[in-house]
Amino acid sequence: MHPAIPHLIELQRVDHQIAALRAELETFPKRIREADAKVSAARAELAAAKEIHTRAPQNARNLNSMCNSGKTVPGSTAIRAAR
Repeated sequence: MHPAIPHLIELQRVDHQIAALRAELETFPKRIREADAKVSAARAELAAAKEIHTRAPQNARNLNSMCNSGKTVPGSTAIRAAR
């Protein structure tokens, strides 16, 4: 066997590893975009939840004052009809 053959086999192995790593590297931009999209969606959901949480006390006060004043609470006729 020629003395360079083991070196050529090792070179071929390393070349295959490089090709595999390059292929994996090419997927990173897409994976990053997908992760950014998930983060953006989660941030939007969080902002909506914070807004609902912020408005909850005022909504409760409004409903309480409507009940105390004898006004009809929106949706209450549907609730009474269901009973």
